[in-house]
Amino acid sequence: MAYEFPDGNGYLQNSAGGSVPAVNRKYKKKCKRTLSDLVFETAALCDEVFLMKKKILIVKEETMFYREKLHDLQDIAESHKIKPIPLDITGRPVFPIALGGLTVHSLGEVRTRFYFESSYNKHTA
Repeated sequence: MAYEFPDGNGYLQNSAGGSVPAVNRKYKKKCKRTLSDLVFETAALCDEVFLMKKKILIVKEETMFYREKLHDLQDIAESHKIKPIPLDITGRPVFPIALGGLTVHSLGEVRTRFYFESSYNKHTA
């Protein structure tokens, strides 16, 4: 192993008898630091790639699940002969929607019929 020591003229002397400019030593330190930073950044990027691949795998599995569920629901709808709900040009349902004995006036509120309240009031009075 060669040892380095300054000679006072801006060079480093090594025990093997050669001389190396002192600037190279600073350059080596800077290169080591840069290399260390690049290794750290590469490791961080590898971690990110791993996490993204994991997320993609989860999304693919969810997509397959929902595709199968949609297929099953379409089979059920065809077997029960459920008529499609009319939609406007934006893709929203047109109200009121009659579903058998049930009429849906809005998706945001529940309405009770007046005669339910009045028949309840007659029995409690």
